Amino acid sequence: MELKRYLLKDREKGDYFGEYNKISTWDYNWFFGKDKIGVTGNASTEAECFIGGFLVREKDALDIEPSQVQPIIRRTSDPIGRMSGTEEVYNLIQLIQGQEVTHSYLSSPHENGKAPFILTFSKNAPSSELYNPGKSIPIFIHQAA
Repeated sequence: MELKRYLLKDREKGDYFGEYNKISTWDYNWFFGKDKIGVTGNASTEAECFIGGFLVREKDALDIEPSQVQPIIRRTSDPIGRMSGTEEVYNLIQLIQGQEVTHSYLSSPHENGKAPFILTFSKNAPSSELYNPGKSIPIFIHQAA
């Protein structure tokens, strides 16, 4: 399993996320759309460390524990960068486990694609007109003890 990352060609314009339902938790804002889930950070160190450099950091991977009770997604490059313990995290894990390749990129909540800031996990690749392919990172699944 892998996560294919994409970089914006122009930092000011990206794909429109599409219609979504938004849920805010203490650490993340969650955007649930068709075949994709997006996140932005709230005022938490875990969110800042998870999102920061997500699309560009070298030697990174995702460690996932798909527990329904305490689901966890960790970045191997930063032990503080994680998502844990909510139904939203479990839903993201289900999306990632649902295909061999998950695509990740910044998308916009605006129809015109301006100001993309939502870290998006999708079943589908973003527009090749607006994004350059970046490096893929591996995804490791660990069953909770």
